[in-house]
Amino acid sequence: MQSIFSLQILSMAIIIVGIILIILGIIQSNKNGQHDSGRTDHKGIILIGPIPIVWGFGDKGKIIMAILFVAFISYIILVLY
Repeated sequence: MQSIFSLQILSMAIIIVGIILIILGIIQSNKNGQHDSGRTDHKGIILIGPIPIVWGFGDKGKIIMAILFVAFISYIILVLY
């Protein structure tokens, strides 16, 4: 029972640290005040099941998608077997 409680505490601590890092990153980006009126790039990756959706990476997007797909499939294989 003690190890389950320790894992719960550890998982909550990791979540809280992640939230704090996100908030600090937002504050830091706003503090710098680097608002460029020129071109902005939006890039992102969403993993829905084994299908990665990549946008904003140009020609590199296909390579990134292939790498993510292989990594996710290998992860699933390792978890199931």
